Amino acid sequence: MARTITPEEIRDASVRAMGDELGLLHYDLRNQLAWLQIKWGEYRELFAHSKERIDVLNRTAPAFFVFLDRALFEDVLLHICRLTDPPATKGQSNLTMHALLRLIKVEPLKVELERLLVDADAKTRFAHDRRNRTIAHKSLLAHRGKHPKPLASASRQSVEDALEALRAVLNRLEEHFLGQHESYEYAIEPLGGVASLVAYLQLGEWGKEERKRQARGH
Repeated sequence: MARTITPEEIRDASVRAMGDELGLLHYDLRNQLAWLQIKWGEYRELFAHSKERIDVLNRTAPAFFVFLDRALFEDVLLHICRLTDPPATKGQSNLTMHALLRLIKVEPLKVELERLLVDADAKTRFAHDRRNRTIAHKSLLAHRGKHPKPLASASRQSVEDALEALRAVLNRLEEHFLGQHESYEYAIEPLGGVASLVAYLQLGEWGKEERKRQARGH
């Protein structure tokens, strides 16, 4: 039976291969990207699985799930922004992929990462625009539809493209130092996640119909 690798072992492997500062930064970013992928996977499992699943949500608590859809989607956008923020803001260091560059000593690798980060910045710009004008702050002109620059479109495909660009940054780092890369996009669904929720919603629907059948039979 394969042994499960502990978080400490993953961290130590990064530190051995990359050195203390870069290794710990990679470990923290790795965990943040994995957590982001899990959240996005749960979002998609709930709201982008099938029409039948949306129908279940609409029959049970339509208003709540509309609120939840927006809250989860905006949380994913905020998470994307954090991973692509500047290395420091107002003198405070940030946990961001841009912090990697100052720690890379191998020039060809640094050049590659710079290119990948430029691509990541381009593909996550929509999330920063949304954060700055509608989520963290509320632009009055944007809110009223009078801003001269239209708000950046934020679709599920935009998020997929952004995640792909973020994975490319860490994958390149991992390939260079560890000779491998993580399949972040295949993050394991957490126990007690969306699948459990949907199962209970369907069970509740079945029970409701069963009570109706029993009532008609009396």
